Amino acid sequence: MATSSNRDGANAGLDALLAELESPDDGVRADALRALARLGPEAEPAIPRLEAMLAELSRPGESPSRVSRLSWETVETLAAIGEKALPVLESLALRSDLDTAERAVLAVGALAPEVLESAVPWLVKVVNHRRGEAGLLDGANVRESAAKVLGRVGHLAAAPLVALIQRGGGKVCIEVALALGAVGEAGAPAVPWLVGLLRRTEERESWKLLRVFGQIGPRAREAVPLLIEHLEVRWPDVHRQMAAEALGRIGPGAAAAVPALTAILAGQQAGASVAGEAASALGRIGPAAREALPALEACLEHPDPYVRSKAQAALELMLGPAGR
Repeated sequence: MATSSNRDGANAGLDALLAELESPDDGVRADALRALARLGPEAEPAIPRLEAMLAELSRPGESPSRVSRLSWETVETLAAIGEKALPVLESLALRSDLDTAERAVLAVGALAPEVLESAVPWLVKVVNHRRGEAGLLDGANVRESAAKVLGRVGHLAAAPLVALIQRGGGKVCIEVALALGAVGEAGAPAVPWLVGLLRRTEERESWKLLRVFGQIGPRAREAVPLLIEHLEVRWPDVHRQMAAEALGRIGPGAAAAVPALTAILAGQQAGASVAGEAASALGRIGPAAREALPALEACLEHPDPYVRSKAQAALELMLGPAGR
């Protein structure tokens, strides 16, 4: 019997591939799935059967390794079919087991940008969808993956994300903020709400939000006072590092942070990662940070090479390559 991978994409071949999806041999079914994926949009008639296969694989008692292998192939095939399969992928992302849900989101993320744009509304839903389970099983990985995919779409995803965070209040998921960071400057209208979200977020998660303000860039200057607070020694180094990085990306609009950033360089209570990012931020703030020149020059003798290199780069930004 000829394998399905050798078949043409004609109607007869498509019918044969659909028949092979009924085979008791998982190898034959996997070959058929890969052949359907190669057909792309021409395999649209297979969508109902692919959806049924995923339902079968979700039944209790199935071998985990078998489920993992075939469900991945099936999701990949649906993604290869493209826009017509998006409703099924949406359902998987919102209602399936976490592994299949994440695979559906990642598969969509690999689609061409013009197809991906049509997935924006349901990806936004996925980003803010909690499953009601405890701890790490609440779908956070699925939401984070959807946030990254939305970042690929760019500014087209900004408006629905901003609307979601503005009306979400205290119920909005942190992954919505991560998605806004991924779309960059276009997420700026959400900054006031992001500031409020950061104040409500637990310490173990809040460092992720600090990075978002830096990704938004100069238009996130409203967050500067809160970022300065996160430079204080009471915060873990990862928070201080992310706050300094965000202030640097905001640039001259973060001039109010110069005293706090300078104090980090002059003190003894910051690790190399924090001190290096503080030096880098001062360089990006530019001429408004000239009061930090002595502290930056002193860092050229710092025992850690990372801090020395960041201080040198900051001085060159402020004074030019010959400046020191």
